[in-house]
Amino acid sequence: MKIAMVRSALLLVLVSLWAGCNRTKVDPQNIEGTIGAAISQRCMTVRNCSVRLSDLTPFKWDRMFYFEYGVAPSDRERAVGTSFNTRELQRQLVFLRDGKVIDNEFLPTDVEKPIANQIVFETDESDKPMSPFACDNSAIFQATYDGFGTGIPFYVLKLVK
Repeated sequence: MKIAMVRSALLLVLVSLWAGCNRTKVDPQNIEGTIGAAISQRCMTVRNCSVRLSDLTPFKWDRMFYFEYGVAPSDRERAVGTSFNTRELQRQLVFLRDGKVIDNEFLPTDVEKPIANQIVFETDESDKPMSPFACDNSAIFQATYDGFGTGIPFYVLKLVK
């Protein structure tokens, strides 16, 4: 009986560690990884380059919402204007087309430091880091890939227009 409990506890710890590790890596197959790869391909060795976010996604959309981990689910739904799947303490990208959610992705989250290859959106309201961010499909960003002194390279997309 004790051996079974120890094995169960050990299995739970291992699964938790595995899940935790996987949440702190950008998956090249998800939308954040796809956008990052497209920025790298378009910008090559240019430190700062302009990109239209809608040109970097594999689907058509009208409006995009980005939520930092500190935005409550109710605030996310209020910002988007509809009910959709959301989580506490998780970064999230939501894309709409004709007012309907067409892509909703939870992004790897680390509250202490950036994650290699993650995307950070910088706007005029960056002084409010836990505010929802939204843009339409014509938005232009200045894309920069750097570690910004952290030693961990990630993408910063600064809204230009």
